[in-house]
Amino acid sequence: GKLKRLDFGAGAPLLLADAPNGRGGTWNTSGDILFTPSPNTAIFRVSALGGAASPDTVLDRAQEAVTHYWPQFLPDGRRFLYYQRSRTPEHQGVYVKTLGVDDGKRVLTTNGMALFSANRLLHLREGLLFTIDFDVETLEARGDPVRVPDTENVGFFGGTLGYVAITASQAGALAYGPSVVMTT
Repeated sequence: GKLKRLDFGAGAPLLLADAPNGRGGTWNTSGDILFTPSPNTAIFRVSALGGAASPDTVLDRAQEAVTHYWPQFLPDGRRFLYYQRSRTPEHQGVYVKTLGVDDGKRVLTTNGMALFSANRLLHLREGLLFTIDFDVETLEARGDPVRVPDTENVGFFGGTLGYVAITASQAGALAYGPSVVMTT
C-alpha cells in the first residue's frame, strides 16, 4: 500500500507516497517518479528524494475519463505515455503528456496500455501484439501497425485494467507473459 524507494545496500526503504492499489509507475533520470496510486485516479508525481505527491494528469470529465494508468517516460524524461480509460470509446487510448503541462493528447486508440521501445509503440489489437512507428519529436504514431511475429497468447488484463504483460528494452528486445485462465 506504499510507494517506497530502496537504495541497494543503504539501509531501510524511504517511504515516498501512499499507493493502496497501484497501477504502474515510471522513474526518470531527473528523479521524478510518476505513478497511479489506486484505481480511478489521475497519475501522481513525487520526487525520488521524498516529499508530497501531487497529480500530474487531470481526469477530463468532458471526455468521461475514468482513470489514467501505466505511465512510461519517453527518452527525454519530460514527456510520458499513459493509458486513459474512458466511458466513451472515442476518448480511450494511449496519450502523451509533458510533466507539469496540461497538454495531453491521444496518440493511439486502444483498449490497453502501449509500451515505447526503439521508436515504436507495442500494443494489443484484437488479442494480437502489434507495433507501430512513433516519432518522439512530433509525438505521432506513423504508418500502419505491423503484427509482431511469434507472440501468440500475450497476457492481457482488460476490463478496468488495460494491462498488457509486455516489457521491452530500448534496443528492441521483447519479453512477454502469457494469458492465463483463472479458475476457482
